[in-house]
Amino acid sequence: MNIELRALQLTIDADSQLPRFAAQIWIDGEQAFAADNHASDGAIRLRATGALDQALVDARIACSHPAICTDGHRIAASLELEVARLVDHAAIMQEIRSRLRHSLLVIESGRVIAYPVQGEERGQLASAVLKRSPNATFLDPSDEDGINRAAALILGDDVLG
Repeated sequence: MNIELRALQLTIDADSQLPRFAAQIWIDGEQAFAADNHASDGAIRLRATGALDQALVDARIACSHPAICTDGHRIAASLELEVARLVDHAAIMQEIRSRLRHSLLVIESGRVIAYPVQGEERGQLASAVLKRSPNATFLDPSDEDGINRAAALILGDDVLG
């Protein structure tokens, strides 16, 4: 089952620093739901816009995605959790793009590291990083795959990595 966010409107709430969003949820190439979390509690609201039933989608996701274990509780995978994961991933990608304007971002040893730079320092810093870590990968604003990989590393998301 391929789940995508489309027409995503994403902002970071200034007070809570949590993502606020509205999006279309497409499943296997068809629009199926609309989602948002504009309510003050941040809960994700899902509304069917297609023929798919949310309970059926939740059951399919629960069979194909691992449950989440937190604080000793096991939470079954669901459309709501998948949407939350996709929104978090999009928010991290947005943050990475923003940081690339003023920082050299590098994937080193399975971690994403940001080095603040100004102008000509970028080349010198890149050379120093490569001397220390020859397998380092430098992120570029035009490299969607690299930004996607970095976001997956930051989130510890092996589904996308």
